[in-house]
Amino acid sequence: MKTHRPHRKKQKTDIFSEFNLDKYEPVYVEPKEYTIITALDRVLDQVRLSELSDDFWTTVERPMAYLREHLELTNIQIVLLAIMVEEGEPVSWGGFGEFLGTSRLNTMCYSEDIEELVTKRWLIKGAAYERDSYWEGFKLEHGVVTTLRHNKPFVPEKLEVSNEQEFMDKLERHMSNKGRQDFNRENDETWMMQLVEANQHLALCQELQRYKDIHEKTLFLQIALDYAQYADSENEGLTLLTIDEIYPDDWECNCMRRALKNGTHTLMKAGLIEQKCEDGIANTELYVLTQKTKSELLSEYIPSRSQCLSTLRNNKSLKAFTEIKEKSLFYNSTEGDQIANLTGKLCKNSDVMPILFFNEADAIFNKRTNIGGLNPTVEKMENSTQNIILQEMENLDGILIATTNLTCNLDSAFDRRFLFKVQFKNPETDVKAKIWRTMLKRISESDALTLAKRYDFSGGQIENIARKQSIDYMLYGKETTLEDLDRYCKAELLDKGDARTTIGFKL
Repeated sequence: MKTHRPHRKKQKTDIFSEFNLDKYEPVYVEPKEYTIITALDRVLDQVRLSELSDDFWTTVERPMAYLREHLELTNIQIVLLAIMVEEGEPVSWGGFGEFLGTSRLNTMCYSEDIEELVTKRWLIKGAAYERDSYWEGFKLEHGVVTTLRHNKPFVPEKLEVSNEQEFMDKLERHMSNKGRQDFNRENDETWMMQLVEANQHLALCQELQRYKDIHEKTLFLQIALDYAQYADSENEGLTLLTIDEIYPDDWECNCMRRALKNGTHTLMKAGLIEQKCEDGIANTELYVLTQKTKSELLSEYIPSRSQCLSTLRNNKSLKAFTEIKEKSLFYNSTEGDQIANLTGKLCKNSDVMPILFFNEADAIFNKRTNIGGLNPTVEKMENSTQNIILQEMENLDGILIATTNLTCNLDSAFDRRFLFKVQFKNPETDVKAKIWRTMLKRISESDALTLAKRYDFSGGQIENIARKQSIDYMLYGKETTLEDLDRYCKAELLDKGDARTTIGFKL
């Protein structure tokens, strides 16, 4: 029997053939002098999957000593800082553990170091994406990386102020400059408490320190912020809806809401806030500072936007823009561009312009009928009415806006008279997910995204489902699951496939 030897590859004969280059690693040469960035880079290079072993601490002894001296941070804080600079986004406890090669629980042992960085305002809390969901995480405060890059330790914004004016201006500036994506109730409450503690020479801050509940303190500051923005206008007053958006749905905050509506809240008993009086009647869902608070605790403060009102008071027919509170609208990108273009053209060279708005316009702008049907008199009258409307549209010295879901029913004569036509399609998936989160406060981001992908609903349909959920919660006290929401969604659909509701008698 003939045997064959396995084929062998021909060995290389160059000068490297006797060496296994994989066994050799480049030798790190420490610089004569570190910078903050080079020292952090060295720490980062060695800490990955190190499990914070003794060998690791020995290897980074010199750059660690440099960073401790220049940053005044602990060893663990420096390690966490290096990881966060590298990641460039919020990092969860699990994210730290994955980087270090340890467990989530192990990294939580360093929570005191993290909390101290939050207190020093190097870090702020933020949701971190991990395993297809969002977890508690942390991110660097704005300006940290830039400062370190210039080889300087980070110094947070100075919170000490001289007077009430500077205090309120700083509060308004901080809260107004925050985008929606930066909003974090816990971070904002922490910052506001730091602002209060740093200014105990002010009577306002001394008064707030009398209260132990952080929600009570921040509620007062939120109402004071509303006063700063809408003072002396009909829109002054923090709404209960805004309070619902700010504070969590837990027992403590629910008690706060009930006390506000009943007029028994601690701040009300102290004479600091009150329900807004409108036409002699107290509005139980609007809350303002009392005159006592304005005259005693904010006597030296001039609301930043109140001056804008004085220039418009002579024109009683116009509503000052500062009196109009912002409301969130959700548009697709193309729709937003169309609206911006439309607004620019309509408002050009116009100081005061009347606006005539027709909702469900197909009911009045519908196609004219051929006279001769079952009711010729009625048909003639309807056609005459529409002819009048057509003529008045030509003569209107203002803006006419009409909305409809049935464009096919519009008469061509009406259609021609509209200069701009904007089609609002159902929102895109990411926008629908935002609407779900806006309508249902308890729904997670992943569940909202799932429903947005699964159902092509309008904002109105999503609102219907939210109302059904609220009704069920009030009746049965049951938290709504994703399965429940899915059932509501199926019930909202008019087209249920082969499932048809039988009308009449079933044989």
